[in-house]
This record gives sequence, structure tokens and C-alpha cells, in this order.
Amino acid sequence: MAARIPKKPETTDEQPSEQSIETPEPSDTSEEPRTEPPATESDPKSRRRLPPKRVLIPIIAAVTAIVLGVGGWLIYSSIQRAQAKDAYETSLSELSAAQDAANTANADLSAAAATLAAHVDIAEQLLALLGEDGDILQAAAAATVDAKAVLGAALPTVPARTAGELSESPTVEEYDALRVKVDEMLASVKADTKLLNERREALSISNIELTDAWTAQTVTVPDAVEAALAANTNASQDTKDAVTAAGEALSALVGPLGAESPELWQAFQSAFSTLESEEQDYQEQKAAEEEAARQRARNNSGGSGGGSGSGGGGGGGGHYIDETCQSPSCYTGPSAEELGEIYRQQLLEGLAAEWGVSVSDVTCEDGVPYPSSDTSDPWYGKLGTMCSYWGGGRWFGTA
Repeated sequence: MAARIPKKPETTDEQPSEQSIETPEPSDTSEEPRTEPPATESDPKSRRRLPPKRVLIPIIAAVTAIVLGVGGWLIYSSIQRAQAKDAYETSLSELSAAQDAANTANADLSAAAATLAAHVDIAEQLLALLGEDGDILQAAAAATVDAKAVLGAALPTVPARTAGELSESPTVEEYDALRVKVDEMLASVKADTKLLNERREALSISNIELTDAWTAQTVTVPDAVEAALAANTNASQDTKDAVTAAGEALSALVGPLGAESPELWQAFQSAFSTLESEEQDYQEQKAAEEEAARQRARNNSGGSGGGSGSGGGGGGGGHYIDETCQSPSCYTGPSAEELGEIYRQQLLEGLAAEWGVSVSDVTCEDGVPYPSSDTSDPWYGKLGTMCSYWGGGRWFGTA
């Protein structure tokens, strides 16, 4: 049996035959790469052709470096400008605060000067009213002079200053230059403020010393009132009340150099003067009445027996005895024995008028020893008549 031989498949367009398949030969790595032929001006495609990669990459790198460099410089410049601006504004803020402090110090200085000036004016009025009698008033006068001298010293002045202005687009250099000027102004303002505060402190200390000196004078008022009332007991009650009220008003002063101080001191001085005047008038009137009574007693003595040397008159006469005089030479008037009963009533009336009391307040007692324990006194042991009243008495005896 013969073997069957398979038929060859028919080739089609879709499936190539074994003969039509080409197998590429392996390339030789040592073969030189092919290069394009150089372009010529007549070749229209040469204008659209890009540069080779070896040239393009360095160009891009150079452009990038330039852009980055310019950008970095701009950023650095912007940072410097911002820092300069911040430094300038910080200095400006410090200057503003220092100027505010200077304005406050200047206002405080003006207030201290005005206060001291007002107190010096009041102190000078008080000196004109009270004088400088006594250590306390002399110290107050000295403090017033010192305060006036401190007040008269020249006050420091603060000149106006300006550092300049910035342009619309200031540079770093402009900021730095103006900041230097601002810092100089800041130092100057601080120095001025220190002077202002020192001057204000001097005025305040002087004002305290002046106030203390006049406070010491005001403190003496209560004791002065008490002493005046004790020394002028015969003044009217209205005047005594006026002195007390004026003293209390002075003691109640919050400050001794207030605007009302001169008026209160003047009221006190007026009431004090009236008190002394009333006491003096009383003493003068009393002395006149006593002298009138003594004169009447002498006249009565002369009419009783033809004078002190007559037979009816004794050689010794009467003698005045009271708290201040215990000697027969203090008074030489008629004795009760010389006058007799006729003149006894006249004696009582005369003594009552002299003493400023009623006749019923005067009593006379005979046979009373001379009121003295001095044995060397020539009247010691003598008997006589004692006429007395509630405030004193007088002993009459004969030689």
C-alpha cells in the first residue's frame, strides 16, 4: 500500500509563507551610528528642525540659573527692606512712648509749680498778718523764702524735634538713615524727661517743707486759745466764744496754706485782740474805781478832825492788808477809832466802792490782831479793826 503524502497548505495573503518571512541579521555593535546629512539652505525642512539635544540642555540650564538668581536677589532685597522697615517702626514706637512720658512729666511739673506758687502766696500773706515773733514763725518765714527761691529757678524747656520723612517707596538706606535720627531723638527726649522729673521733685520737696513749717504754726493754736482764755477771764463770753470758734476752724484746716487760711487767721487775730482789749478795759476801770475809793477815804479822813495831824487823828493811821502787801506802809488812812461811829458807815461805803462790791458785802470787826507773824514788824501784836469782803480785806489800827 502506498504512503499518503500530505498536501501543502495553500498560501494566502494573510499568512505569509515560510519563504516570505525575513529574519533580520544581528547588528554589529561596533558599527558607527548613522548621521543625517547636513542640512542645506535649499532644504526646506532645515528651518523646522530643533537644535541637537547637546546644545539645548545647556541653554535651558543657563536661562533657569538666571531666573533663579534674579528671583533670589529680589527675595533677599525684599527681606532686607522688611527688616529695615521693622527696625525703623520699632524705634518710632519707642520715640512715641518716650514723648508721651515727656508730656506727662511736663504736665506734672507745671502742676507742681502752680501748687507751690499758690502756697508761697498764702504764706506771704500769713507773714504779713502774724509777723515773725517766736521760733515757729521764724522757721515758717525761712521756709517761705526758700520756697520762693526754688520757684524762681528757671524751668527746663523741651524743644520741638523732627526726624524727617520717608519717600513714597523708601529704600533700605532711607529706613536705616531715618532710624538713626529717630534713635538720637529718643535719647534726647529721655534726657529732657529726666530733667523735668528732677525739677518737679525739687518743687514737691520745697512744697512739703513749706507746708510742714506752717503746719507747726497751726498746731500751736489750741494751746494759744487755752492760755488766752485763762489770762483774760474778765472778757465777755461772746468774745471768748469767738476766740474758741476761730481756733477750732484753724485746727480743722486740711492744709495750713489753703485759700481760706488767711481769712481764718485774721478772724482768730481779731477775736484774740478783742479778748485782750476787754480784759485791759476791765483792769483799767477797776484801778480807777479803787483810786476813787481811796480818794474818798482820804477826804473823809480830813473832815473828821482837821487833818491827819489834829488831836483827833493818830500818828499811825490805817494800813492796807491784802494778798500782795503785808506792811503798814502800803496804806495810810484813818482808823476806825478815829472816825468813830459817825464815819463807820462812810468807811464801809468807801471800801465797797473801792472793791467794786455792795456795802452789804463788807464787814468790819474790832479787836482783831495785826495779821502778821513777823515779830520785828512794829505793828506786831497790835489790835485793830479788820474790814473784809469775799475777795480780800483791810486792817485798821492806831499807832
